[in-house]
Amino acid sequence: LGYSKAKAAEERFAGETARLLEELARTPAHSMGGVVAKLEVLLLESETGDAPSDFPWPHLRSVLADLRRLTGAEASLQRGPS
Repeated sequence: LGYSKAKAAEERFAGETARLLEELARTPAHSMGGVVAKLEVLLLESETGDAPSDFPWPHLRSVLADLRRLTGAEASLQRGPS
Protein backbone atom coordinates (compact mmCIF):
# COMPACT_ATOMS: atom_id res chain seq x y z
CA LEU A 1 0.00 0.00 0.00
CA GLY A 2 2.74 2.48 0.93
CA TYR A 3 4.79 1.63 -2.14
CA SER A 4 1.90 2.14 -4.54
CA LYS A 5 1.10 5.54 -3.02
CA ALA A 6 4.75 6.59 -3.26
CA LYS A 7 4.98 5.35 -6.85
CA ALA A 8 1.81 7.25 -7.81
CA ALA A 9 3.16 10.43 -6.20
CA GLU A 10 6.48 10.01 -7.99
CA GLU A 11 4.72 9.65 -11.34
CA ARG A 12 2.51 12.67 -10.65
CA PHE A 13 5.52 14.85 -9.76
CA ALA A 14 7.48 13.61 -12.79
CA GLY A 15 4.57 14.64 -15.00
CA GLU A 16 4.39 18.04 -13.33
CA THR A 17 8.14 18.51 -13.79
CA ALA A 18 7.86 17.69 -17.49
CA ARG A 19 4.96 20.15 -17.87
CA LEU A 20 6.90 22.93 -16.15
CA LEU A 21 9.99 22.30 -18.30
CA GLU A 22 7.84 22.54 -21.43
CA GLU A 23 6.37 25.81 -20.15
CA LEU A 24 9.88 27.10 -19.42
CA ALA A 25 10.89 26.40 -23.02
CA ARG A 26 7.87 28.34 -24.33
CA THR A 27 8.35 31.33 -22.02
CA PRO A 28 10.71 34.01 -23.34
CA ALA A 29 13.18 35.57 -20.94
CA HIS A 30 12.81 39.32 -20.53
CA SER A 31 16.28 39.96 -19.13
CA MET A 32 19.73 38.45 -18.88
CA GLY A 33 18.80 37.38 -15.36
CA GLY A 34 15.90 35.46 -16.86
CA VAL A 35 18.26 33.74 -19.31
CA VAL A 36 20.55 32.82 -16.41
CA ALA A 37 17.60 31.44 -14.42
CA LYS A 38 16.38 29.33 -17.34
CA LEU A 39 19.86 27.90 -17.89
CA GLU A 40 20.19 27.16 -14.16
CA VAL A 41 16.96 25.16 -14.20
CA LEU A 42 18.04 23.16 -17.23
CA LEU A 43 21.42 22.37 -15.71
CA LEU A 44 19.89 21.35 -12.39
CA GLU A 45 17.50 19.01 -14.20
CA SER A 46 20.35 17.56 -16.26
CA GLU A 47 22.24 16.61 -13.09
CA THR A 48 19.69 13.90 -12.43
CA GLY A 49 20.59 12.21 -15.72
CA ASP A 50 23.03 9.39 -16.33
CA ALA A 51 26.14 11.41 -17.15
CA PRO A 52 26.03 15.09 -16.09
CA SER A 53 29.80 15.29 -16.59
CA ASP A 54 29.64 14.38 -20.29
CA PHE A 55 29.50 16.83 -23.18
CA PRO A 56 27.81 19.36 -23.32
CA TRP A 57 27.04 19.77 -19.61
CA PRO A 58 30.46 21.02 -18.39
CA HIS A 59 30.48 23.48 -21.27
CA LEU A 60 26.99 24.72 -20.47
CA ARG A 61 27.92 25.13 -16.79
CA SER A 62 30.88 27.22 -17.96
CA VAL A 63 28.56 29.39 -20.07
CA LEU A 64 26.29 29.83 -17.05
CA ALA A 65 29.23 30.89 -14.90
CA ASP A 66 30.25 33.40 -17.58
CA LEU A 67 26.71 34.81 -17.75
CA ARG A 68 26.56 35.15 -13.97
CA ARG A 69 29.92 36.91 -13.89
CA LEU A 70 29.09 39.27 -16.77
CA THR A 71 25.61 40.15 -15.55
CA GLY A 72 26.19 40.07 -11.81
CA ALA A 73 23.36 37.54 -11.54
CA GLU A 74 23.00 35.81 -8.20
CA ALA A 75 23.43 32.04 -8.10
CA SER A 76 20.05 31.50 -6.47
CA LEU A 77 19.50 27.99 -7.82
CA GLN A 78 23.09 26.81 -7.94
CA ARG A 79 24.01 23.58 -6.11
CA GLY A 80 27.75 23.74 -5.90
CA PRO A 81 30.53 24.99 -8.15
CA SER A 82 29.87 25.53 -11.83
